[in-house]
Amino acid sequence: MILNRENLSALSRTLKALVFEAKEGYTPLWPKLALEVQSNGRANYYAWMENMPTMRLWEGERQVQNLTAETFAITNADWEATFAVSRTDAEDDQMDLIRITALQYARRWAEHDDLLIATSCARGSSRRATTAAPSSAPTRWGSGPSRTRAMLP
Repeated sequence: MILNRENLSALSRTLKALVFEAKEGYTPLWPKLALEVQSNGRANYYAWMENMPTMRLWEGERQVQNLTAETFAITNADWEATFAVSRTDAEDDQMDLIRITALQYARRWAEHDDLLIATSCARGSSRRATTAAPSSAPTRWGSGPSRTRAMLP
């Protein structure tokens, strides 16, 4: 392939389409463990009541339970990954090698949120949430509203 502006632009469009198509084919696991919340700011703050009593058979006097208020913040974070295409590979028309690299990138991008949630689960309940991962994070192609994926207590 002759490396000129037109060919590089075509290669870039092809790789973008391939990456997005491959990512859309991935079924993430995180929705089974976490919830996604629209995030328009630097962080999201969550509050809840701790020590919520369970129902019991009413026998005798009422047993008043003391509740405590808890709160935590999830700070949004920016994520990115960029892969390079070797000039030699492009000039030598090594499109299969470039395609494989793009597919590996797409898979890593698609698995990123699962990895964040799995890491949070592995740490245990001492930490209540992950650092936020915007859904369009690992790519510079595309924009849109940020979404926070958080594992809540």
